[in-house]
Amino acid sequence: MKNVPIKSIKKLFTMNISNFFMRSILIGSCN
Repeated sequence: MKNVPIKSIKKLFTMNISNFFMRSILIGSCN
């Protein structure tokens, strides 16, 4: 396993969270 920089991990993490929020907002607006 390669050494992954913490910055890239944080970037991925924040991207996933923002995607999750966008999805929940879209689902909430549909209901």
